Amino acid sequence: MLMVEEAHLPMTISVPGLSDEAFRELCDRYADCFVEYTAEGALLVMPAADPKTSARNLEICFQLKLWARSFGKGLVTDPSGGFELPDGSRLSPDAAWISEERLSRKPTCPEFVIELLSPTDRPARTYAKMQQWVENGALLGVDD
Repeated sequence: MLMVEEAHLPMTISVPGLSDEAFRELCDRYADCFVEYTAEGALLVMPAADPKTSARNLEICFQLKLWARSFGKGLVTDPSGGFELPDGSRLSPDAAWISEERLSRKPTCPEFVIELLSPTDRPARTYAKMQQWVENGALLGVDD
């Protein structure tokens, strides 16, 4: 089993062909971290957000939820909401909105995603992640 020390986070590890079961086990083992898996077989283990980033994310999720409530449709997710995308990756946006119609599909991608750049994020990785969202069907993406 993979052992990761928090001092080494964020960490990217090549794990091609990771099964759904093995991915869930890693997520359970590192419940205090954010774990994602790319279509290319890269496992990303990230620390929890710092308080300022968390507060920014909460505000974005709140505003997105207010919009969704006025619109009356769909679902808003926070960073703990993960999606298995059509390309096989398993990603969690910082905030997202997905229609009920798309939510019923497996695999699926939200129509709108937001990614925040925190002090521990690598900008190139965040931009690549946004491109991955678009390639899998996101209609609108914002990074901040």
